[in-house]
Amino acid sequence: MVNYGIFDRQADGPNKLETFVLIENLEANPRSRGKKMDRLLEPIGKWLIWYCVKIGLEKCSGNQTVLFLISRPESVGYYLDKISMELRDVIRLEEGEVYAFGLSRSLALEYLQRQEREWGTPRRADERSL
Repeated sequence: MVNYGIFDRQADGPNKLETFVLIENLEANPRSRGKKMDRLLEPIGKWLIWYCVKIGLEKCSGNQTVLFLISRPESVGYYLDKISMELRDVIRLEEGEVYAFGLSRSLALEYLQRQEREWGTPRRADERSL
């Protein structure tokens, strides 16, 4: 499951806005719902991020950061090593530290290509193979 938003923020210059995607919640592990499943979970999270990156590239222009994500400490390695996101900031909240990650347009394109090279190109569920 992924919950994301598309937002505008003030950019350099008057009346100039930049659009970006913020992943607000990413959940690919059924154990978080109390279920134990014997299946490969890694590609699920990667495909959910892939989808959000695609949306970001469609909605955003220029070389701006197209995707942001806030992570808890236990997931930092995943976003750095598996997704190759850039660590942008460490934020202290009442609950503890969280980590802000971003993907620039060039890193987002690299991620899409890497994901499709490893797992193939996605197709709509209603497309039938011959």
